[in-house]
Amino acid sequence: MKIHWMLGLVVALAAIALGLDEANEWRRDMSGRSYTQTRAKYVRAALSNAPPVDTLVLGDSISEMTWLTGVCGKTFNAAVAGARIGDVAALAPYAIERTRPKVIVLEVGTNHFHTDPNPSDFQQQYLALLNSLPGRKILVGVPNSRAASNFVRRVASQIDAAYVEPVTGQLTSGGTHPTPEGASVYWQRVQRACVSQAQLS
Repeated sequence: MKIHWMLGLVVALAAIALGLDEANEWRRDMSGRSYTQTRAKYVRAALSNAPPVDTLVLGDSISEMTWLTGVCGKTFNAAVAGARIGDVAALAPYAIERTRPKVIVLEVGTNHFHTDPNPSDFQQQYLALLNSLPGRKILVGVPNSRAASNFVRRVASQIDAAYVEPVTGQLTSGGTHPTPEGASVYWQRVQRACVSQAQLS
């Protein structure tokens, strides 16, 4: 009986440890799909009925968990938690076709630097994705990589896009995800960038 109790305790502690492990942050559903895949499926479903908008948001959990409705006129938030550049690139063509945005907010890279800190690989993928996106752009930095944020800032200046400084430090939980206050700051930064882009048109 004591052995069974100890085994149960070990299993429970292991489950707690796995639950805290960032690698398991995006849980799998009963069909084996990751949260990222499931969320992307629902975003696509929402896009099938989406009208044209002023602004399309493409990104990961930082944007998904932030209330961005109305941040830049009529805004559709197509961000998918857990997304990397390839996930955004796969969703972008359909999202653009359905919403026909004037401005695209691109916020991606955090998940890349959680698992693969290779800046060269990130830069190549980022530029390929960026070159596929039409219209005016707002590029958001990467909170867990100063080098990546500097790269995004340089690219923004080269293509006359607006650059948004990522929310970091005490405005985040765990160093990447914005707190409620951080989400408000992020909203304000994107909104200011929208104003600057509108002045270019």
